Amino acid sequence: MCGDISIDIGDALPYYTEKLLKFFGKDVGTKTANERFMRMQHMGIERASFIQCVGMPDPIRLERLYQPSRLYTDVGTTTTVQDVVRSEKSAVIMAGPGRGKTTLLHWVFITTLRDETLPLLFTLRLPSAVEDLANLIGYLKEGTNIKGLKQKLLLLVDGYDEIDESERKLVSDSLSEFKTLHRGSFLLTCRSYYSVLDLFASQYNVAPFAPEDSERFVNTFASAIGVDIDGADFCRELIARGFDDFVGHPLMLALACVLRTGPLQSIPSNAIGLIRRALDTLTFRWDESKGIARDAALPVDGEVRQRCLMRVAFECVRLPAAKEAVEAHVRTQLSLEQCDAADPGRLLDEMAKWYGILIPTASGEWEFVHKSLHDYLAARYWVESGRFNPSSVERWSTRASYACCLVPDGTSGICCALRLTSGLSGLIECIYNRAAFDGHVVARALHRAFRDDNTLRLVVQKDSHRFSIAPEADFFGLAKTEFLHDLLVAPAEPSNGRLVLAAYCLAELNRRGKIIERKILPEYVKSLETFTVARRHGLQQVRLADCISRP
Repeated sequence: MCGDISIDIGDALPYYTEKLLKFFGKDVGTKTANERFMRMQHMGIERASFIQCVGMPDPIRLERLYQPSRLYTDVGTTTTVQDVVRSEKSAVIMAGPGRGKTTLLHWVFITTLRDETLPLLFTLRLPSAVEDLANLIGYLKEGTNIKGLKQKLLLLVDGYDEIDESERKLVSDSLSEFKTLHRGSFLLTCRSYYSVLDLFASQYNVAPFAPEDSERFVNTFASAIGVDIDGADFCRELIARGFDDFVGHPLMLALACVLRTGPLQSIPSNAIGLIRRALDTLTFRWDESKGIARDAALPVDGEVRQRCLMRVAFECVRLPAAKEAVEAHVRTQLSLEQCDAADPGRLLDEMAKWYGILIPTASGEWEFVHKSLHDYLAARYWVESGRFNPSSVERWSTRASYACCLVPDGTSGICCALRLTSGLSGLIECIYNRAAFDGHVVARALHRAFRDDNTLRLVVQKDSHRFSIAPEADFFGLAKTEFLHDLLVAPAEPSNGRLVLAAYCLAELNRRGKIIERKILPEYVKSLETFTVARRHGLQQVRLADCISRP
């Protein structure tokens, strides 16, 4: 936690504004042309200065809750984001949902406002952000119109995974062009297992919380939501119950704190299960478990309130959204619930105050406190309303993957995800959240994907039996043993992908100490003998004889 660090935004704002004016120029024509861009940067400061996790009734200053993030590379070297910024080296920062990518970028933004470098924040999910970024690069290319020619820039670009593929291509092209101009550096955040298209930059991963980070986070979060939890004891208890991953994960840790008011042993072991249970606690049992009787101004029960949140999440694909639009969606749901007398605006205010899930922004718009919550609620509405049909999905997204995890059989959805998207992000989301699917069918679809998808970057050195795939395709450690078996024995056309899949499956099964019956292996697998695969944790050497049962 950074509670001992004070960031005086009020003092930094005039200095930052002066830097913006110096960069764009102070004449009336230039100021008018760039007024919207400057206003967006000022709004970015407001958004970055505060944080409101799920369950928090009110936002708190970022420095109170933020834990300094450590970064690591796929080859194991570690660094800090401050060192990356000081090196003036452009970088892509990867992490899973809820791991703190946006918070990290916000921290960099507000702590560099007074630096000589000019930081510019682009939140890609916001309307026109992709266009704003492209326009800025075009402005830089003009050169002659730039007043602050010596001003170095730090472009902070958040949420590459939250836009569609055509917009990602535009962002990649813009940042690639920015590099050729030698005007500064950029930091781009993206979810793990997403492919960053045609952009060459150093790549880092956000490291999990260290034990002391987790304890301080719990203490601060518990204080903010009015719950008495000892951070050290709580983290030890989570680890003892097998929830090690939650302790290093900011969003999961916050949700676990919410669930601390109920029986701890009921905490689910995957993201969707934990989100569902935490939201149920917030909407149905929060007041009772805290011993608080809130005076509800509206006679609307928790189930109806949650369905209102689900409808808003589904209808508002891009957030933040205008208050009028959000209220209209709530009004529609209240009408279906025969609660026409309830005022949508007052209900939104109550839910923001009580649950801290859907909250107003400084500009009066509304947004969910985290994209995972937005996607989960949207997916629930999609499934429970009967509208989810995988074959009719035109663009596969995280909410579509979540929907696959919420239906009794996600097989067709996973196959659609493999067919509609480049890379394996949809499949991996489903595997991580324990979607139900037919392993034999999905295995055949995955073999086709490895045969046809060039973004998976397969490398086979046949003479030395060395195999490599793109890091974002290494899902094998997440998969259940049964699915790895299905991948090994699935019929597939001869290809490099078939051999790479077999090698990685065998390597992971060997790591788990699982033995395969030799007779079930296809002949091409039996020819591997001794081989090496590149994993996230380094090279793994395997002997086929150690993986199979003896005749």
